[in-house]
Amino acid sequence: MIEPGTFSVKALAWLAVALLMGAGKVLADPYPVAPHVDVQHYRYAIALSDNTDRIHVDARIDVHLRDTQAEQIEFDLIRKSAERENRGMTLRAVSSRGEPLSYSHHNDRIAIDLPGALREQGTFSIELSYDGIAETGLVIGPNRHGDRTFFSDNWPNKARHWLAS
Repeated sequence: MIEPGTFSVKALAWLAVALLMGAGKVLADPYPVAPHVDVQHYRYAIALSDNTDRIHVDARIDVHLRDTQAEQIEFDLIRKSAERENRGMTLRAVSSRGEPLSYSHHNDRIAIDLPGALREQGTFSIELSYDGIAETGLVIGPNRHGDRTFFSDNWPNKARHWLAS
């Protein structure tokens, strides 16, 4: 007989198994992945101003396609909207090696059409040009001394408000 307030080894083992099984679901990343895409490198050229909170970004994303049959590639970037008080980014251009690419920017995702020649290469760069005012993730304002500062607060998923990723 087990005394009140004590557990058997068997009960503790079952409890440990249950906790571990539940932890896997809690710790699993719910974000949809793109198994056909392997981003090799991000490079951002960011123009900041002391006169406005608007930023301009030229991004270059080096990509390796694991599946050369993929017709699109997607990136996150929070789009400017009235719901966000006109904060967010406006995509101006998407290209690869100077050639414009067709794209759409809906639901805070950039979907870029990949022409056959680009897919056949397997490894290529995508260039994006966009601007706007970040709703969050990039804090712009005076520090305690009154100097204008720019501070990145991207944890855990705020970078997409101002960096195409």
